[in-house]
Amino acid sequence: MKLHVAAIAAVALLAGPACTTYRTLTPPPPSRVATLNTANNELRISPGVALAFECITPGGNPCGNGEATIDDPNVAKVFSAHVNRLDRFMSGSFTPTSFVVVGANPGETVLRIPDEDPLRIIVVADSPAAESQR
Repeated sequence: MKLHVAAIAAVALLAGPACTTYRTLTPPPPSRVATLNTANNELRISPGVALAFECITPGGNPCGNGEATIDDPNVAKVFSAHVNRLDRFMSGSFTPTSFVVVGANPGETVLRIPDEDPLRIIVVADSPAAESQR
C-alpha cells in the first residue's frame, strides 16, 4: 500500500506545473493597464496596449522554441519578440524567450507555451484607477 501511495505522489509531482518564470520587459503607457502578476500567472492589459515579457524555464533556459498560442485571438494577440539585452543573463545558458502580448478586446483568454505554465490574459476596459481598486 505504501508503495502504491508513493507511486501516485511521484506521478502527481511529475504532472504538476512547470513553475515557469515570466518577467515584464516593457512598462505600460501612461493611463493604460499592463501588469503581470507572477504569483497567479496572470497578465492584465488594456485594449491596444502591447506588453513585452520573457519566459524562463525552471532550469533557467528559454521556453520552448519561441512559439506561443492564444486560446481566443479575438481577446489578445501574441507575437514572438526578438530583443537584445544590455545586461547578461546569468541563471541559464541562453537568453530567455521573449513575447509581446497585445490586448484586442475586453475579455479573458489563455496564452500557452508548449511544456510551460499557461498565462491567463485579461483584457480590461476599466481605467487604471478602477483597476487599482480591485
